[in-house]
Amino acid sequence: MQAFRMKHYFVLVLLCLVGIVKAQLLPLIPYPAYVKTSPGSFVFNRFTAYRYEAAHPGLQMAVNALNDRLRSDYRLNLQKAKEDQQSNYINFDLDSNIVNPEGYEIIVSASMVNIKAKTPAGAFYAVTTLLQLLPLSFDGKPPSYLELPLLTIQDQPYLSYRGLMLDVSRHFMPLSFLYKLVDLMSFQKMNNLHLHLTDDQGWRMEIKKYPLLTAIGSKRSGTVLPKNKAEGNDNKVHEGFYKQDELKAFVAYASAHFVNVIPEIEMPGHASAAIAAYP
Repeated sequence: MQAFRMKHYFVLVLLCLVGIVKAQLLPLIPYPAYVKTSPGSFVFNRFTAYRYEAAHPGLQMAVNALNDRLRSDYRLNLQKAKEDQQSNYINFDLDSNIVNPEGYEIIVSASMVNIKAKTPAGAFYAVTTLLQLLPLSFDGKPPSYLELPLLTIQDQPYLSYRGLMLDVSRHFMPLSFLYKLVDLMSFQKMNNLHLHLTDDQGWRMEIKKYPLLTAIGSKRSGTVLPKNKAEGNDNKVHEGFYKQDELKAFVAYASAHFVNVIPEIEMPGHASAAIAAYP
């Protein structure tokens, strides 16, 4: 009897594992709340178009995100669908029946892709999901068409705040890195970037009324190794800051990718860089 029970227990566990593996076939991060696939595919090609209601111009941000990737990686360019177009298009629509503000639904059929979302943010995340289903690389020249599996996806974020903190005060990072970081964050549906702009080790944001904050406070003669002064200093100059116009452009770019930039300025503690500039 004990052996019989163990055998059935093993079969049950095996079936559960098979179900888990089957459910994880799609390369999506984070994995959607509901996924159902069917045989067949929808084909992206140079004739594929997009459509959305003129009353919802915010959906253009989602369209732009899709088109930017298709153009840069696959040399494909979506045009606005003609009024009489019956197939081979991606339809965007805002649906008040979707409860979560960032929730969405994707239905991929052989003739079209239908995206419904509560807000433009949800539509953007739906596009992100579609982009994760496209091939990341290919041999030789870009393909003349792309295929999406036939599927239904319903998803919404488990947490409203999904973000990370980047300490550019201690370790200054160039703007190009920040832009790439936003691309990667939005690709994984993260929505908050906390920028640690000032600390004892450096002041990284231009304040035009107080120019010495960056002229002096953005530079240090070296970095303590590795954790305390007793172990010495690398004596390598570390410097850099972001101009106001650069930050404004970056914040606008992040916003277009539905990433909120949270600037942090340390006061009154952790202010050695500011004190060095204005004793």
